Amino acid sequence: MKQFLISLLSLIISQSALAGYDSKHATLTELLKMHVKSGVVNYEGIKSESTKLDSYLAQVKSVSKEQYASFSKPEQMAYLINAYNAYTLKMIIDFYPVQSIRDIGPLVGGSLFNKNSKQWRISEYEVNGKKFTLQAMGKAITLDDIEHENLRPIFKDARVHFALICGAISCPFLQSEAYTAKNLSEQLDSQGNQFLADPFRNRFNETENRLYLSKIFDWFSDDFKRDAGSVKDFIRKYLPKTVQAKINEETSISHLDYDWSLNNKAGRIP
Repeated sequence: MKQFLISLLSLIISQSALAGYDSKHATLTELLKMHVKSGVVNYEGIKSESTKLDSYLAQVKSVSKEQYASFSKPEQMAYLINAYNAYTLKMIIDFYPVQSIRDIGPLVGGSLFNKNSKQWRISEYEVNGKKFTLQAMGKAITLDDIEHENLRPIFKDARVHFALICGAISCPFLQSEAYTAKNLSEQLDSQGNQFLADPFRNRFNETENRLYLSKIFDWFSDDFKRDAGSVKDFIRKYLPKTVQAKINEETSISHLDYDWSLNNKAGRIP
């Protein structure tokens, strides 16, 4: 009987914790709809509603390893993408105003140091003397861990690079809604279409027969080649229809400089 009561109590606690997690990510969507327009992020607005972002992160962190394992693959992927993006927003508003996420470094004596440090290897709570821990991963975790230990190697879907934000102008747009398991594939394709249609981030010069692509397609070329054989073949379906027909074997690829300025303003073609 004692063992039964212990098991029952554990089940109740587990279900109670999961009840706090909204798989539709409504809190994050509400925040994004209010403060993200066409990929331009109003960090002042998000900072003014930081309790809402903290509330969402509390939901994310409440998911246990067992609960995460019970999620479908699309739900796991949406969970991790949203965690990554929300965590990035949290990091930026903690130090806002900054000109770039690359201006953020660990705290020593209450001051920032080591400009251009490895922001993706520190955590939102590490800079405040604590660790950012996702129970779902079973350990303290960083943005690098989410991307390079979980999303990329486990799900093997290069479209994830259309979804993860780094708070920079040259990043793909942060969309104005959270990712959900139900709409995940459609959302990722939509992000790809938007990213490849934006001439600031990717463009085709017909005279040169040359694609000028984001550095993302250089940094993570192996992921795109894995999924489609080549970067060119991967992006073809996401290019505007008028451009798709003009891409051929002779089309060359160059990569654009990456603008790390904070995405609180729109990118413009130089």
